[in-house]
Amino acid sequence: MAAITEADVESVMQARGLVEDWCVRRAALLGDPLAAELDRLVSRQADLQQSPVKFIECDREFHRTIVLSAGNPILADFYETLRDRQLRMGLHAIAASEERTRIVLAEHAAIVEAIRSGDPERAAGSIAAHLSNTLLAMRLPTAPGWVRSVSDTQGSRF
Repeated sequence: MAAITEADVESVMQARGLVEDWCVRRAALLGDPLAAELDRLVSRQADLQQSPVKFIECDREFHRTIVLSAGNPILADFYETLRDRQLRMGLHAIAASEERTRIVLAEHAAIVEAIRSGDPERAAGSIAAHLSNTLLAMRLPTAPGWVRSVSDTQGSRF
């Protein structure tokens, strides 16, 4: 499995931002039915806080549900290509901070409420804040597995 560089992190998060912004705006138009499914996933994720891999897999399912709800199979297929990197990056982000799982749950709840409100701008703002905070967490070099390498010209790897 190839290492993920800091440049990879930036690129993946930019791609996620573009896809998830468009998708969550569409998802906000669905309102309550989608919000109910997302509530279920947030609740399940809360139960998985002591299992980092399962927590991140559920995190990915939360975001994937939003992407799929937008109804664009091309974007959904593209989003699936990010899966492996998302899981590895997600594990890094929660390992970097003891509080990160609690923060993720609160951010996911805010996204659900924005979707439930039916306000695409609010939903887009909620997802943007969450992805921005995730990127900041991934930049923290305190997690196990973070390796600084002077020979790696693209930055740190994990």
